[in-house]
Amino acid sequence: MLESLWKSWHPARNPASTTIICSEEQAFILEGEMTLRLGDKTYPMKAGDHVVFPAGQKVGHSFYNHSDAPCRFIMIGEKNPNEVVFYPETGRVGVRLMGEGYDKSATVEYWQGADTERKKRS
Repeated sequence: MLESLWKSWHPARNPASTTIICSEEQAFILEGEMTLRLGDKTYPMKAGDHVVFPAGQKVGHSFYNHSDAPCRFIMIGEKNPNEVVFYPETGRVGVRLMGEGYDKSATVEYWQGADTERKKRS
């Protein structure tokens, strides 16, 4: 299932980067200009520019409106019910299937806390 979002960002808008795990996203700049931040690199974007963020990309992406005017663009992507979104700056992890968010610093080993002995007896 595809989802499209029409967005208009005013000057100095600078949201956190996201890393989308399961879905591809695309952005098409309709009017104005802004800066794409992809990992630790930046790229200027203007009306007519298009960028694709493939599923499983290992770096976060975000946009920053560095201009004095609003920037209008459309985001197109899959609305994957199993999506996992990672926010590198904050360490937050969003799990769409669960409808929950987690703090990456609270990670555990895969079997940590599981009763593996009970599983062996079954």
